[in-house]
This record gives sequence, structure tokens and C-alpha cells, in this order.
Amino acid sequence: MRAWTLLVANLLRNKLRLCLMVLMIALAFCLLALFQATHHGLYANTGQQNNQKLIVLNKASASMALPLRYLAQISAIAGVGAVGYADWFGGYYQSPENQVPVLAIDEAYLAANPELILDPASRTNWLQTRQGLLISQQLADKLGLQVGRQFTLGSSIWQRADQSGNQWDFIISGIYQVAEGSSMPASNLLMHYNYLNDVKQIRQHTVGAFSLLLSDPARYQQITRQIDLLFANSEAETKTMTLAAYAETMLGQLVNLNKVAALILGVVFATMLLVCASNIANSLRDRRQELALQLVIGFPRLRLMTQLMQENLLLLLTGCTVGYLLAWLVVGVLQGWLQSFLPGFGLQWPDLLQAGALVLIFAVLVTIQPARAIRQLSLSEQLKTA
Repeated sequence: MRAWTLLVANLLRNKLRLCLMVLMIALAFCLLALFQATHHGLYANTGQQNNQKLIVLNKASASMALPLRYLAQISAIAGVGAVGYADWFGGYYQSPENQVPVLAIDEAYLAANPELILDPASRTNWLQTRQGLLISQQLADKLGLQVGRQFTLGSSIWQRADQSGNQWDFIISGIYQVAEGSSMPASNLLMHYNYLNDVKQIRQHTVGAFSLLLSDPARYQQITRQIDLLFANSEAETKTMTLAAYAETMLGQLVNLNKVAALILGVVFATMLLVCASNIANSLRDRRQELALQLVIGFPRLRLMTQLMQENLLLLLTGCTVGYLLAWLVVGVLQGWLQSFLPGFGLQWPDLLQAGALVLIFAVLVTIQPARAIRQLSLSEQLKTA
């Protein structure tokens, strides 16, 4: 108990310095927690070892189209359960700056993506409405939209063949939900592919991608090779991959977020370590005579080193706890806004284990120099204190 009292008393020796150090450590760990939450959101798809879903794209570029006639050949491959297709609409509301994610899909796309849950009434209404749109429940609640709402969207990709420009009329005919735990974004609006195909001016009967749900996921590698060999040396060669691999590829084309995050966190934590070490060194100078006196009255050097280690560990642990509590509040607020775009955004228990490991490592590092100073306390300094 006396050891614990001494530990707390040493930390509270300079309350202003203590508060500033805890705040600095808390901000650093809060930043770490926010990076962890963002990482989970961005890499939710890549982290799932789900080989049941494949995507077929144009080998030359994901922005280039594939002939719709490929559908029959892909569907005939053994092990393929459901095949749907989608094309990117490139929508915007009123002005090109207000981008709206719209996919033009067929009915089989819903079967190939069972994470999209649609009640029978919404499905029937959508199928019977040529200009119908499906909207997620999250997006409908966020924007206050209801079934029956009519509006016009522009397209940055497609011009209408009827010479009416790039404006397309829609009506919300159904609301879908995304299965809990799914990494599929809930921000997409889903329109009829036939509406787009019948009215667009160019590239009719082509799609951006085929979406596959395998009945035999164990054969995904064989099916992937079979599809690509089937269309080798054709006018539009294919590149087939799992949905997780596709998500990782798209992220890799933007920026290597892992390296960026590691660089930023490295700078932040290195700064934190230097500031902590500097403050601890200043504190040690203030306590040098006190430590010498403790040696005189019989405290072992190892005991004093352990005491300093415990003080640093408690200081870092307090800052880490405050930082993660702050990050938990911030993430809770942001989740409501980002759920449609980053379904995996949030903190996980392993994040706390990583933070705990960092606390322990930093506690050891910032104790090294003070421990050396205690070891080098000379007998003359001890005698002067006595």
C-alpha cells in the first residue's frame, strides 16, 4: 500500500505537467484509434476470406465494358450458382459536384448478392416499374426519402439516344436492407439495367461487371481460371477474382494506405516518445537528491528503477485509456454518417491489445535513460544528501 501511495504521490508532484502529458498521450492514442477504425472500414472486404463471390471485369481496365452475351457462357460453368450483372451509371443530382452512386442491375444481381435483403412487395414494385430505384433503408432514413418519391438524376457517362441530354427520371419503388455484418456499402441506388440499356446512346448490350455467387466455393480458383480461359483472345478478355481481391486492388490503385498510416503514426508516436522522455528527464533532475537519499536509507537501485518503470507505465496507461475513451465517443458519432460508405468502420477488441503492447514498449523505452541515471548516482552525491 505504501509503495502505491508513493507511486501516486510522485506522479502528482507537478500536477500541471502531469495533466499536459496525459493530454498529449491521450491525443496520440486517440489518433491511433481513429486510424484503426478507418482501417477496418476500408479493408473490411479484403479481410474476409469469402471465396463464394466472384467478380468478372474487363482485363484491360475495369472501366471498359464486357459484352452481355458472356452471361450465358458464364452461367453454364459448373459450380456457378447465380450470375448477375451491373453497369455504372455515374449519377449526380442537379450538378456534377453532387455525385450519387447508382448501379444499373438485373434481377439476378440480387440473387448473386444475398446481402441485399428486399421484401416481396418492394421487389414486385421495382420489377414492375421501369424507372424504379431501390434505395437502402439507411440512406432513406438519412435523406428522409419514401417509396413513390420522383426525381431526376444526371449522368456523367451516358447520353440519352432520344436527344434529351443526360437527364434521367426515376421513382423510388422499393427499399432494401444490407445484412448485418456485411461489408457491402449501403450507399448505392439500384436502377434497372434495361432502362439504361434501352435509352443510352452508345455501348448497348454491354455491362461493367458480372457478379457471381458460387454453389461450390471450394472450386473458386478453378472456376476463375476457367472463365478467363473461356474468353482468352476474344474482343474483350476477362479478369476474374474474388470480391475481396477486387476491393484490395481498388484500394491499391488509390494509395497504399497501410504505408501512409504507418508513416503518420510513426511520426506521432516518435514525437510522443521524445516529449515523454524529455519530461521524465526533467522530473528526474528535480528528484535527483530525493533518489540519492532513498539510496542512503537503504532502497536498492533496482527498487528505484522499478518504481520509475511503474510510474511511466501508469502515466502511459492513463493517457491511453483517456485517448481510447475519447476515440470511442468520436467513432460512435461518425459511424452513423459513415455506415453507408464504410460498413466496417469501428473499433475492435484486438485494437486495445495493440495499444496495450505499445504502452508497455514505450514505458520500457522512456525508463532506460532515467534508470541509467539512477545507476550512475555517485557515492559523493549520496553522502551530500545524507
